Order: sequence, then C-alpha cells, then structure tokens
Amino acid sequence: MTKIVDIYMPLDARAEPNNTIWPVALSQLNELTAVITKCGWQAHVLNPDAPVAGVAQGIQTIRKARGERFLNFIAGWAYPDFR
Repeated sequence: MTKIVDIYMPLDARAEPNNTIWPVALSQLNELTAVITKCGWQAHVLNPDAPVAGVAQGIQTIRKARGERFLNFIAGWAYPDFR
C-alpha cells in the first residue's frame, strides 16, 4: 500500500468566490495535511496552486491521482451570492 492520500480542491467557476475562499482553503488544507501526516500517510494535493473551477480542468487534475485514498475537499462550500 502506498499510504498516499490524494486531495482534490474544486471551488467555484466564479473568480470572486474563489479569491475569497482560497486563503481560507489553504489554511484548512494545512490542518488537514497535518492530520493526514500524523496518521502516517502522505498528503498529495492535486492542485496546490489554485482551485479547480471547471469540469475539464477537474478531469485533468483528477488524472494526477495516484494514492490509495481520495479526498474531495470542498472548502467554503456555502459561499453566498446575494446579487
């Protein structure tokens, strides 16, 4: 067993929510990867530089997965849009 956990972070197709949530997502990701490491696994973030904001990009990103486990980490899921 490889003991690798792939982490996939999709967000929103809109730039404004992504810009708001991404810093929060990175903070949460740090906590998540610390727990994964503490459990003896290696965290492999599939998109560490930016959120996935579309289906085609998501498919390309998921193809990078190589771990034994897969987490679909959706930070800021309930971003309101009151326009």
